[in-house]
This record gives sequence, structure tokens and C-alpha cells, in this order.
Amino acid sequence: MDFAIFGYQFMQNAILATFLGGIACSVIGVFVVLLHMPFIGVAMAHAAFAGALFGLLIGVNPLITAFAFSFLVALIIGPLADRGQLNPDTSLGVIFSLMLGVAFLIIGLMPTTRSEALNLLWGSVLTITHTDLFFLAGVAVVVVG
Repeated sequence: MDFAIFGYQFMQNAILATFLGGIACSVIGVFVVLLHMPFIGVAMAHAAFAGALFGLLIGVNPLITAFAFSFLVALIIGPLADRGQLNPDTSLGVIFSLMLGVAFLIIGLMPTTRSEALNLLWGSVLTITHTDLFFLAGVAVVVVG
């Protein structure tokens, strides 16, 4: 077996990113299961996608707007379930549908090609930068802490 591929920086970044992501997701996964909210990952992912698209639309760093949208959705989910006396899955379904609709609306409003927007959706772990690694490491530390 040839291990030469692991000598490249992009591969080292990808391995470190998956390691850090695995740590953060495994810790959060325990709380997701205990709170009986398995759909939250899908809702938060679509909120981040809508936020990143919004950042592209207005010319702001998509990472910042994705984080902002995700944070706002996290703040809305609990009170929506409590005050509306809804099952948490129902409030997550409402948020998921809303964020998916916002994402499609923003894609439709984009004046340029949609290839950059689609790259946000699919992406590639092999394109992780050092900045992304620092951000991911910070998230992992906060989650574990």
C-alpha cells in the first residue's frame, strides 16, 4: 500500500478536518439523541446553507452568515416548540421548510451563475484551508468544553 498521498498538505488538512468534525459531531450527537431531536441536524444544515447563500448574495463571507443563520435558528427552535406547544420535531419541520424555501429564493435571486452556490451545497473536504481548520478546531474545543 502506498502512503505517499498523505504527504500532501490538502490530504493532511482533510484528515485533520474529519477528525475534528468527528469529535464535535459525536459529542453533539449524544445530546441530539437524548433530547429526541434527530431532525435537528437537517434543519441546522439547511439554515447554514441559506445563510451561506445570503452571504454570497450580499457579498459577505458565507461562513459568517451561515453561522449567524444557524445561531438564530438555534435560538428560535426551543421557544417555537415551547410557546406553540408543539412537538420539537414539528418545530424543526417548520424551520427546515422555511430555511429550504429561503435557500431556493436566494438561489433564484442570484444575479450570477449558481455554480458557487452549488459548491457550498456539495463542497469537498479536500479543499479545507488552514482558516477552516482553525475555525473547526475552535468549534470542537467549545463543544467538548
